[in-house]
This record gives sequence, structure tokens and C-alpha cells, in this order.
Amino acid sequence: MSDSDLIQLEDRGEYAFLRINRAEKRNAMSSEARRALSARLKELHGVHKVVVITGSGASFCSGVDLKESAAAPTPQARAAGSREWIDVLLEIRRHPAIFIAAVNGFALGGGTSLINVCDLAIAADEAQLGMPEMGFGTYPAMAG
Repeated sequence: MSDSDLIQLEDRGEYAFLRINRAEKRNAMSSEARRALSARLKELHGVHKVVVITGSGASFCSGVDLKESAAAPTPQARAAGSREWIDVLLEIRRHPAIFIAAVNGFALGGGTSLINVCDLAIAADEAQLGMPEMGFGTYPAMAG
């Protein structure tokens, strides 16, 4: 899947619409998806005043791709993946556009962090937010 497929961009004139497109993985942010989102943020810098971000399918974003993280060869590689996600979240925070999270379903772990770095969030009735890290004794990092 190409970067433009992972994070779809729709130019809607006055604003941009970003869609995380990994519905089969609940829009978990793999390293490839994190790079794609970072690239889209750079592409939108100074172009639109407002960016709406949402997910495809039944999920908004389930955070860092835990299967990819578990398959990392070393603890340092796992930590690097989490650091990449934090860097992307900070890019959003520092971006000149206003970010609106259109929460369309599950927002878990880092997906909740994604909501938190946006300026505004609008959640569908079926949206569910959660911090599964708490269940296995890990502090929820940025979302905390």
C-alpha cells in the first residue's frame, strides 16, 4: 500500500480531510502509516487552515500497531516506534492548521492521544475511547 493509500487526503477547498486507511487493522499506526501521516502533514503545511482527521471503517485509530511493535527485533526498536508516534503527534500540535478529530469509532491507546493533540474533537454516538495500556500496567504516555 502506498503512502497516499495509507493516509488519504481530500482537498475540500477551505479545509483538508485526512483519512487513516487501515480499516483491517483498526487504523493502527504502523511505521509506514506514521511516515505517511508525517508526509501528509508536511504537504498540508501552510495550505489549509483546518484539517479534519478521521479513520476508515469502524475505527478512528487504535494507536501504534502492537503486532508490528511486538515483532521488533530489540527493545530499542520497539521504543523507536513509540517515539516515532510521539513525534507525529507533536508535529500535529505544532502544525499551523486547526485540527479536528472526527472520531467515527474505536479510539484506543495512541488513538486517544491523537484526539488529545487535536484542537477539537467531534465523536459519533458509536465512538468508544479506551486506554488498554492501563490493563497491562503501562502508563498511557501522551494520552495521560
